[in-house]
This record gives sequence, structure tokens and C-alpha cells, in this order.
Amino acid sequence: MQIEISTTAIFDKWFDNLKDTRTRTVIRANIARMQDGNLGEMRSVGQGVFEKKIHYAQDIDCIL
Repeated sequence: MQIEISTTAIFDKWFDNLKDTRTRTVIRANIARMQDGNLGEMRSVGQGVFEKKIHYAQDIDCIL
């Protein structure tokens, strides 16, 4: 199952400003897994919006 992931300009700006290349790699890998249907730890925050928690260094919360 292939899931389409879209980003916003706010996410793109935040991601582009990340200095740590390892953190960027971890986020990219998580997005790739989500596209393949492996959603991992997610929870609904209402109205079709979900939060994905990535356990790495300082936990990263991505709102989808």
C-alpha cells in the first residue's frame, strides 16, 4: 500500500533549517516508512489530523 505524504511550506522551512543531518535522515526514513504503510506510533488530534511521534534524541512530534 502506497500512501501519499504532502508537506506544507511551514514544514519544508522547518525541515530545511534543521542543522543536524542525522535528525533529517531519521525524519526522511520515517516518512518513507509511512508512505509504505508503516505508520508507527500515531494518535488522532482531531478533525482528520494526526500526530506522529519519532523517538530519536529529543523526541520529535510531526503533525500530519
